[in-house]
Amino acid sequence: KVALAMGGVAENMDQPASRHISFSTTGKASGITSKRPDVAKALGEEIDLDVEGDWRAGKPVELSKALLSGNGLSLSIAGEIAESIFNGTIDVDAASIAPFSGLADRQLSGSMKLGAKGQLKPLSGGFDMVLDGKTTDLTIDSRSADSLLGGVTSITGRVARDETGLTADKLRIENQQLTLAADGKFATGKAD
Repeated sequence: KVALAMGGVAENMDQPASRHISFSTTGKASGITSKRPDVAKALGEEIDLDVEGDWRAGKPVELSKALLSGNGLSLSIAGEIAESIFNGTIDVDAASIAPFSGLADRQLSGSMKLGAKGQLKPLSGGFDMVLDGKTTDLTIDSRSADSLLGGVTSITGRVARDETGLTADKLRIENQQLTLAADGKFATGKAD
């Protein structure tokens, strides 16, 4: 079952240089099912949606907010979209990552709050993001990794991916048991 409320304005549609559209959508999807049990568990029973934005001719789409929440997960996005590139912020708050165990094909637990600011290029898979977040009591079904990820683990720094490979800039994953720092370019056949 899906219930949506939509609103907004469309102005000057007969004048290409001054066209303006605003949009607002709120809604809820309930009774969500999937043939795959892992997907059904990750999605949960209900998802809430709240999106607002604006577009003017010759300008990027301004996404003032896009909030998707349900099953203990909240995903919040705000920024600009131009030429299939997103520039802005993404905030993920998962009270528990356990519902995603089936998707990861391993037993997961713990909570995560992660903020990312920068650029996403979904068509090419590229990104350039500055991260700031933390996990609490994270487990990924690996005895050696789980013992290192216990307690509060902070994640900070910049990661980027483009046609030349993966770049880390002052990337740190750190807690009482572990300090992992990465700087440089990582690519097939070449790394600095």
